[in-house]
Amino acid sequence: MARKGELTDKATFEKNLQKVSKLQKVAVARNQTISQLAITWQLRDQGVSSVLIGASMISQLDENIQAIKNQHFSLEELEKIDTILSDK
Repeated sequence: MARKGELTDKATFEKNLQKVSKLQKVAVARNQTISQLAITWQLRDQGVSSVLIGASMISQLDENIQAIKNQHFSLEELEKIDTILSDK
């Protein structure tokens, strides 16, 4: 990706950074970290039976496991996340 400029393109980087910032606000409102939000968001799909996570420390694994404590999304939260991810 770096060879194609995807990771170095400033506009793309800024756009993605804005998305992460908005998603962080959703996570905080749900009393979750952004990684917990991501895991929970993936698991909401009934077709998904597992989510692969890349934990390099036990503390990261412990944090990610906490995602199961808040698995419900309101319709408003789902719409907000979809809007953030779709660039609307």
